[in-house]
Amino acid sequence: MTRFLLSAFLVLFLADASVAQVTLVSNNGQSGNGTRSVNHVTQQFTTGDNQYGYQLTKIELHGSGFTTDHALPDPPVQGGTGHRNILPRNYAHLRDCTNACNAIQSRIVAEISTDGNTASFSFSPSVYLKPETKYAILTGQTWGSAQINQTSSNNEDTGGATGWTIHNSSNYVAIVTNNSNENIPTWHNNNNSLKITVYGTVRTSFRSTPT
Repeated sequence: MTRFLLSAFLVLFLADASVAQVTLVSNNGQSGNGTRSVNHVTQQFTTGDNQYGYQLTKIELHGSGFTTDHALPDPPVQGGTGHRNILPRNYAHLRDCTNACNAIQSRIVAEISTDGNTASFSFSPSVYLKPETKYAILTGQTWGSAQINQTSSNNEDTGGATGWTIHNSSNYVAIVTNNSNENIPTWHNNNNSLKITVYGTVRTSFRSTPT
């Protein structure tokens, strides 16, 4: 009996692992409404209601001027001429927004397309996403002059997974001078959505410990 249950579990696991990658959600086909610097922006999306959840494999940012220069040094170590380490240039965080987008789920460096118009974040191994949950892709501040395309459309492209949505706004960081004449980085709302495409698989079974 134990052997039968183990075999059944393995069949379900392998069947789920072989599910083909699909476009879970995208707004890249929507009408454009200008661009924005890729430095310190965030775009939220919400997963569908598939009870088994999803496996995230890739997120694409659509824009222009993305470069393959992947490394910038930290500031010099105090009292010396060396650097602490090499920081990834084109990086972003995937965040779980169940609690104000505070949970960093993954930090990953982008792969840049040869035409400089797409920054792709490939997740290997894939990342488990819960059903009916808000997530966000949040970029760092070292993207140089790269721009990401925007849309004022509140619609998603056809062909995505059931129930998935991209939020109708985004956020960006701007420097604000306070009453003490200090320059403070502050998050602001942007009424446009950033153009992204999210890829992955629709799970067909549970795992004992989703990853």
